[in-house]
Amino acid sequence: MGKQITEKRLLNIALFYLTRYEASEQKLRQMLERRVKKQALNGENIPPETDKWIQNVVQKAVASGYVNNERYAEITIRILCRQGKSTAYIRRKLSQDGIDEAIVNQFLETENTDSETVRALTWLKRQRKGGYRSTQSDSVFQKDLAALARQGFSYAVAKEALNESYRVNQKPIPSDETWD
Repeated sequence: MGKQITEKRLLNIALFYLTRYEASEQKLRQMLERRVKKQALNGENIPPETDKWIQNVVQKAVASGYVNNERYAEITIRILCRQGKSTAYIRRKLSQDGIDEAIVNQFLETENTDSETVRALTWLKRQRKGGYRSTQSDSVFQKDLAALARQGFSYAVAKEALNESYRVNQKPIPSDETWD
């Protein structure tokens, strides 16, 4: 049997987590809830006031400055832009993490210096797709276009980024029939 769930134990779990990862309020709350559910699945007795304890722990973390949604949004946006993620992907990710849309818009305007096409090119290069592939065939053009669409890039941006990836790598650009 594991250790009994108490408010003190939840606080220790949260502090350990926050020493390793940056988190939003919602993300910290979800992590603590997962830990409690895991204990319950292992047959541990979970006190009924656990939800109240989780709320208290999250409030203490916010009050102490360990959790700051604005700082989390700024860091996450910077990282995702560097990884070549689309604006749509970034908005969706931060929304899932409980970040207010106004905060997201604020940091997207200040941090987002690259265009969507540049970020799509970055993503293609990191994934070794488009003109960065070692082998080429007609079927991969459609697959690469679909992969960019799944990442949240529009058709126009995806097509422009794929064409640019071929130009940069001095490979023949596929004909328009390939894109239809």
